[in-house]
Formats: sequence, structure tokens, C-alpha cells
Amino acid sequence: MAAYVCYRSCCRVIYKQISRSFSTGVQTSCSGQTLHSAGRPALSPLLQFCQSSKFYHSLGQNAWIRKGTAHRSGVFWRGFMSRRNRDTTIIKIGSKNERPGLLRPFAFTAFVCGSSFVGSMIWQYESLRQQAQEVMKGLDRQFGQMFEPTYGKEMGFRAHMNSMWNNMSDGQKMVMGLIAANFAVFLCWKAPAMQPFLMKYFASKPGNPQISMLLSAFSHFNLWHIAANMYVLWSFANISLNLFGREQWMAVYLSAASISAFASLANKVLRGGAIAPSIGASGAIMCLLGAVCVSHPDARLSIAFVGEIYPHSFSASSALKFILLLDTAGLVMGWRMFDHAAHLGGVLFGVWYATYGHKWIWNNREGVMRWWHELRGQPSK
Repeated sequence: MAAYVCYRSCCRVIYKQISRSFSTGVQTSCSGQTLHSAGRPALSPLLQFCQSSKFYHSLGQNAWIRKGTAHRSGVFWRGFMSRRNRDTTIIKIGSKNERPGLLRPFAFTAFVCGSSFVGSMIWQYESLRQQAQEVMKGLDRQFGQMFEPTYGKEMGFRAHMNSMWNNMSDGQKMVMGLIAANFAVFLCWKAPAMQPFLMKYFASKPGNPQISMLLSAFSHFNLWHIAANMYVLWSFANISLNLFGREQWMAVYLSAASISAFASLANKVLRGGAIAPSIGASGAIMCLLGAVCVSHPDARLSIAFVGEIYPHSFSASSALKFILLLDTAGLVMGWRMFDHAAHLGGVLFGVWYATYGHKWIWNNREGVMRWWHELRGQPSK
């Protein structure tokens, strides 16, 4: 009898402590955490003990349950019930104290943009330096290729592929390298052992390393997704390369990838609620599309694959207006079929860079190239 009385007293003390701690409110963030499994909430040993002592516990994800009615809200609801009283607690998701900040993603985006353009300027200097050295040494690549031996085993398909590769410009070969990298990451997604690594470093979401904002532009999980993106990328490769050049094109592409990822991340953090990872090169491709449309507004475009069945065309300016309208409406209305924030961030950056950024950034690269020239010294004879 004494043991039973002691047991009841301990239960009362524990319940009072729990009620007092939960009455002040508990805040948590569900980003990257598993709060329940197998249909049951994950309870601490203390809460499991309370549950075994006839305490009522319920957990509703993304719902506010009160008086038998579920109201959509970004909260968890927990209730402890006994015969004497009832305490309810609302656990907010993405509260101000737990909401991921945007300062680090913004700083990483600025770093990627700055390093991409500085690196591309240095890259262009090194290309010009190499060409100057080849001229000084009297080397002529086209003349040398005339005397290269042709092996008999390079026949049929292999010879055709070699001919296609040799006929490509340096910029086209660079784009083909990007496409190959995207397909390599796509194949890695099919290996279950690689998926945790890819989900951490090749998918952009709050809580992941900052490098995932850039690497997510090389990541595709669905075959249709990567096929459509790479088709559009290759379709706009030539005209965008002619517009920017190889080195500047790469700087714009990498900058657009990070900027579109930041736009998507900012939209998710500010909206709150459930956060899904973002992958794909759509934001960077939208930047190229926006730059081409604003630079060649009268160019005729058509929808990929549809033009083969139903011939049609429309002006680039009309396509740009439609894209801006569609992504703005999707962002305001909260449509989830596409990442409209990433698309809108990419296309706006492309429009800005083709209109103003090219003059302010790339046309002032002389200072960076002069600094690098002084650092490198005179070329060897």
C-alpha cells in the first residue's frame, strides 16, 4: 500500500512539471527532423511514461486540431488530458527563432557571382595569352591537323562522332561538358547508396550546405526533367555563346544558378510551412532565355517538340512576357508544379545582365586582366 501511494505521488509531481513546462509554449522546427515514425509520435522516455499513466497524447502535423475540427496552419498540436485538467500546446514550425536565416545563402550567392566573373576574366586572359604564345612560336593548329595520321580503326560511327566533335567550337564543347555532367549526376541518383549524399549536397533546401545551392543546378532526378532542360540548353547554346562568348557565358550560367537557387530558398523561408528540396538547371537556363529574348526581341521561337507536330512560332519578346506573367502568377498564387521563384529569379537576372550588367561588369574587366597580367609576368618566348 505504501508503494502504491509513493507511485501515485511521483506521477502527480511528474505531471505537474510537464504541465508547467508546456504551459509556457514549446517551439521547434521540422526542417530536416523526423518527429514521428510508423504512424506514432516519437516521444521521450518521460513522455512515454506519462502516456502509460493514462495521459492522453496526440500529434497532428501541419494541422491545428481543436474541438474535432482541423484547421490548416503551420503548427503541431499536442494535448495532454487527464481527469482533472487539460493542457494544450501549439508548436510552431519555422518560428522567428528557429527559421533558417538568409544571410549566409546571400553571402554565398554573392561569392559565387563575384568569383565566377573574376575567374572568367582570368580565363579569357589565359586564352589570349596562349594564343599569343602560339603565334610567337609559329604554331598553326589548322596547318598541323592536315598532317595528322588517320587510323584505319576510326570508321563508321566512331569516325562520325570524332568529326562532329572536331567541328564543334570551344563554346559548344563546353556546353556538351555541362550536359555530360548533368547526366552523370542523374545516373548517380539511380544508385540508392548515393542518394543520401546527393540529397545533402545536390539538392537546395534550408539546412543543407551552401554549396548545394550551386550543385543543385546539375542535379535532375526525373528523365523527362533532364531531357527537357538539356534540350533547351543546347537549343539556346549557339545564340547565347555568340552573345556572350565562352568565358562570359560560363560566368553568367554559374551566377544564374546560384541566384535562382537563392530566390527559391528565400521564397520557401519567407513563406514558411513545409519545405521541399529544389533541383534542376531551369533557373540558369531561364537566365539564358531571358538574355536572348531581350537582346533579340524579334527572333522567332517555338515550343520544344510541339513544333514538330503543330507548326507555330512567336516572337521572343512575346515569350519573355508570357514567362514573366506565368512565373509571377505562380509565385503569388503558390503553385507548386514548378519552382516559379527560381524561374523568375533566373529570367530577371538574364534580362538585367543583358541590359545593364554586361556594360557594368564585363566591359570593365580590363582592371582585373591587368592585375592578373602583372601577377603572371611576361610570357616566355
